[in-house]
Amino acid sequence: MMTLKRLFSKKIIVLLTFLIGWTVSSQNVLISQGGTVNVSGGETFYDAGGAIGNDGNTSYTITLCPAVAGQKVLLDFTQFSTFYNSSSSDVLNIYNGNSTAAANIGSLTGNYSDKFSNGSTPFDVGNRAPHLSGNRVHPISSIPDVFSPTIFSSTSADGCLTLRFVNSSSQQSSGWVAKVSLYKPADLPGCNIDNNASKTTICPGETSILTISGSVTSNPISNNFNNSTLGTGWQSTAAASFNSTICGSGSLDGSTFLWMQNAAGPRTLETINFNLTNGGTIGFDYRQPPLNGSSPGSPCEAPDYNTTYGSLEGIYLQYSTDNGSTWNLIKFIFPSATNINSLNGCGYYVHQWSRMEYPIPAGAMTANTRFRWHQATATSASTDNWGLDNVVISTPLASTITLTNLTTNQVLTTSTTSPLTFNVSPTTTTTYRATISDGTT
Repeated sequence: MMTLKRLFSKKIIVLLTFLIGWTVSSQNVLISQGGTVNVSGGETFYDAGGAIGNDGNTSYTITLCPAVAGQKVLLDFTQFSTFYNSSSSDVLNIYNGNSTAAANIGSLTGNYSDKFSNGSTPFDVGNRAPHLSGNRVHPISSIPDVFSPTIFSSTSADGCLTLRFVNSSSQQSSGWVAKVSLYKPADLPGCNIDNNASKTTICPGETSILTISGSVTSNPISNNFNNSTLGTGWQSTAAASFNSTICGSGSLDGSTFLWMQNAAGPRTLETINFNLTNGGTIGFDYRQPPLNGSSPGSPCEAPDYNTTYGSLEGIYLQYSTDNGSTWNLIKFIFPSATNINSLNGCGYYVHQWSRMEYPIPAGAMTANTRFRWHQATATSASTDNWGLDNVVISTPLASTITLTNLTTNQVLTTSTTSPLTFNVSPTTTTTYRATISDGTT
């Protein structure tokens, strides 16, 4: 018998993440199935009525978990309508994990298919782009209407999302449609390499399969604002303050964060162009105040509905591939105010600091992609406050995996894709080394 030994070599120090993973599937998932459902990406998630039925008069709970180890679930809501008025609501709660004990990252209720109106039945909660005297203030290529809740993704260790539909009214609505996908979260900073053998002890004539997984990742932008400056990677921004605590709360890591409180609308934080041809992820911490109005007032005055422009004062996360001429929506963060019940687009989780992470969309995988956090309208320079922290854009670099037999000092194979598998049948105790490099060292 002989023993296979494994060595690992890491070249270069770079930084953080990988790529969205889609798997084609035609399966429909209804919330009424209940239990835990493993999803591969490509499924469609519906209310209890499915593609054509209503949402029903029953409460349901379901957990969606990734069928692929190491990946996480993302839901892209393309339609949503449940009953909501000032006295009754049917709510879809979204939890960041495998149970309702996990953090709530969304409480969706109302009709998103039309512009906000608390006089409608059910309340319309969609976002119309800013209009003035009946005319659009911005071209649709810059600021679109948002008539869906957009995306919600898991950042939990298990990659799961739990969804709880709470029925409180006998009224029925059309429910929801959400596309299911999986994405791979950020790898560790720098080089990552792992070499595993199907057998580490074999007899002569037997074969062991080596499986080598790796990535070399970088951070085009990584700003924690701890030195009370924007840091590198930005090209324009509205005036903002830097704080370590505000509205009675510090950030997730207890450090300094950016707070938007001293700039008239529109307010924009825009990056420079990055090469994101290999995809990646974009992550950040977000928070807005819980109350709207004169008490407690700025810097703790929540975004709401702007009557001048007929638009919600939420935050657009967008990308551009043509130097900012046109913009594409990734996520719209709806405003939420505890003292204004009709502002229910995201629920109340945005009142606390929350981590948001999303895969780079396929359309953003170019050599010249920029991002922006954009608040199209604000009542005044001191109102409609919100904050960001720990902004990280990550992308894998082109890299090569090399497998070497150190016993014979022979390079066995190389690969520019991961994982790499290779069969070995040594006749003596042999050591194998896997390395990964982006070619710089």
